[in-house]
Amino acid sequence: MRLVLLPVFVSALAGQTPDSQVVFEVATVKHGLPGDYGAGGSGGPGTRDPTRYSVENYPLSSLLEIAYGISSYQLSGPAWIDRERFTVTAKVPEGATQEQLKLMMRNLLIERFQLAAHFEKKEVAGYQLVVAKGGPKLAASPGDPNQNDDPANAPAAFTNTLDKEGYPQLPPGRHYSMAVAGDRARFRFVDESLEHFAEILGDQIHQPIKNATGLTGKYDFQVSWSTAMQPNVSGDSGPSIFTAIQEQLGLRLESKKLPVDTVVIDHIARTPTEN
Repeated sequence: MRLVLLPVFVSALAGQTPDSQVVFEVATVKHGLPGDYGAGGSGGPGTRDPTRYSVENYPLSSLLEIAYGISSYQLSGPAWIDRERFTVTAKVPEGATQEQLKLMMRNLLIERFQLAAHFEKKEVAGYQLVVAKGGPKLAASPGDPNQNDDPANAPAAFTNTLDKEGYPQLPPGRHYSMAVAGDRARFRFVDESLEHFAEILGDQIHQPIKNATGLTGKYDFQVSWSTAMQPNVSGDSGPSIFTAIQEQLGLRLESKKLPVDTVVIDHIARTPTEN
């Protein structure tokens, strides 16, 4: 599961010089193996190991997405950035935030890859989320009783257990999750808006989605689909995510060109400078 926080963009050149105040204490960048899938990022702010951060065998495009806090459809650059893979291992300053981690990654790319980029609004193929015929099948949320609004209170202990369908239980205070069991996946949302659902769904299918349902409340819901096929094609193991949204939620995705804030790569080196 990946949560992407989309920043507010301005029409200006991205910084071409690293900010010396927001950098990794130490960082190494090594070429990865083409075609091999890398392990997910580990450590960093908000984890059990906040001062150590690493990503293994990531495409350069994924490092750029981390650096700018964007989705793949918001990145425009040479095709090879999807093929060239790198492993980054870094020491994070104590007390750094997740937002500062993004800046550290951006500054690392500027320093080692001579990254130069600018922001631009572009129209791309996407979808709008609308109410399907028959109306929505959503339960209005009574609120999240497990939400911890007092930072002085430590969160309750949680043991990761599976439900009867084989998916991990949602931890207390967590408002959404995506879990995979075999060739099926499930989103679960508690006390969440369709605005946020559209954002998370866009990350999943790698295209922008606009909430056009007109529904402004918060809801408790879940949706399950097959991961064995393409996103819009159902298979023997279950419905596609498109079909599941319509059948299980009473909502529908319809094609629409959408304007999105995009990071355009003006220059980036194929080989990083030495560590």
